[in-house]
Amino acid sequence: MKGVLEKASSSRLQLSNVVPSFDSVLTAELFTTLTKDLFIVCQTVPDCERLYDDLVKLLGEEKMTLFAKVEHQSQIAKALHKNSVDTQNIGQLLEAIEKISIAEEPMIVIAQADCLALQLPDPNAFKKQTLTIRRDEEVGFDLLQDWLKSHWFEHKSFVDSCGDYAVRGGIIDVFPFTETVPYRIEFFGDTIESIREFDLISQRSITHREELVLIPNALDSETTATQSSIFDYLAEDALTIVYEPGQIEKHLEERHEEKAIAKLHERTQIAYTNFPIEGFEEIDFGIKRQPNFQANLKLIRAEIENLLSKGITV
Repeated sequence: MKGVLEKASSSRLQLSNVVPSFDSVLTAELFTTLTKDLFIVCQTVPDCERLYDDLVKLLGEEKMTLFAKVEHQSQIAKALHKNSVDTQNIGQLLEAIEKISIAEEPMIVIAQADCLALQLPDPNAFKKQTLTIRRDEEVGFDLLQDWLKSHWFEHKSFVDSCGDYAVRGGIIDVFPFTETVPYRIEFFGDTIESIREFDLISQRSITHREELVLIPNALDSETTATQSSIFDYLAEDALTIVYEPGQIEKHLEERHEEKAIAKLHERTQIAYTNFPIEGFEEIDFGIKRQPNFQANLKLIRAEIENLLSKGITV
């Protein structure tokens, strides 16, 4: 592990024979030691979520974000049962790029390969489109309605899912794209008197908030100029780690995502794979997976005896 830490910033490394869980420990150590952003690319949703969950246990959720077209229970979704999968995916992706945009300390971004070519708005334009409202702030009752309408929220009689808003009296109900619950914004004239999270079914208030961040659906290419990609949101010195780059490249080639392939080639500094990569220095950890004993004590005993016969301390 020491060799990886010493060479990670200056060499392109191929890490072979690394098993699940150990890769998480190694990645966490890289993040802690190098104190820079890590951008990690996995091919499948289960791979992304497995790594995310492992690293959350090691580093905490505040340092993590998942850029993938999936709903992650710890972030977006515990309560969006009525929402479509597409709506949940929009919320997950918007939350990820918003978290990256405002980050002031190093963080880890785990991206699904399919999302590398996803067209996004310019990072600076995205920041300008985000609106933060606060209690006791004079926002303007009509101005907030105009902002919601012009930033692709849908006006309804009652909010039902992400992206909805409703107006009655001096109250605006809004269901942000990046939240799991809707919020009730009560005005006194043009001043926000309260911001309350409420239950969709009972309509009862749950908790009060001092401020609320509203993020428009900036992924809608029909209404937003989307010329950028996730690579444009990354710090220049972010360390890029790719799991099985050969498989990911083949997958992207099938989708004709040449630009994403070129960007990945350019940025990849560490690759987790057992297949040789030209221009990468291999570090072989020689780790083998633990056999599956299926709770069979005879198999466990036989394995222990086998290890002892080889002079291995158990």
